Amino acid sequence: MLIAAAGNDASRRPFWPAAFDWAVSVGALDRDGQRAPFSNYGSWVDVYALGVDVINAFPNGALKYREPLHQGQIARFHTEMACWSGTSFATPMVAGMIAARMSRTGQSGRRAADSMLRIARAHARPGIGAIADPSMIDDLDPTGAN
Repeated sequence: MLIAAAGNDASRRPFWPAAFDWAVSVGALDRDGQRAPFSNYGSWVDVYALGVDVINAFPNGALKYREPLHQGQIARFHTEMACWSGTSFATPMVAGMIAARMSRTGQSGRRAADSMLRIARAHARPGIGAIADPSMIDDLDPTGAN
C-alpha cells in the first residue's frame, strides 16, 4: 500500500502514482475545511486532509524554490520551523492516522487504511469528498470493529 499526494495542479486529471487503485490518494484542505485551490481533485482522490499552512521542522538556512508558484525565489529560515502548503503536506497527516490505527488495533496497513477511509467518508463534505482530520481518531474503535 502507498499513501500518495494527489498533486498541486488544481486539476481533475489523475496524478500518478496517487491515482493507482492500490494507492491511497490524498488531496489538500485549507484551514476552513475547503479544498485547497491548488489541490488536484476528482473521483480518484480518496481523502482530503489539512495541507495549507502546515508548520514543520526545517533546518536553518536558505531554500531556492524550483517549482511554481515561487520558482526562483529564495526563502530564508531562522527558527528551525517552516510553513508549507501542498498535497505532500496533507499526505503525512493521513499516513499518521493510519499508523495510529495500526498501533491501536494491530491491524495491517491495508485494513487500517480501509477503516480510516470508512470513517473519513462518513465525514465527507459535499463538493469535496472524504475528510480525514486528527480529531476523528476518537471515532476509530480501538477494537478494530470499524
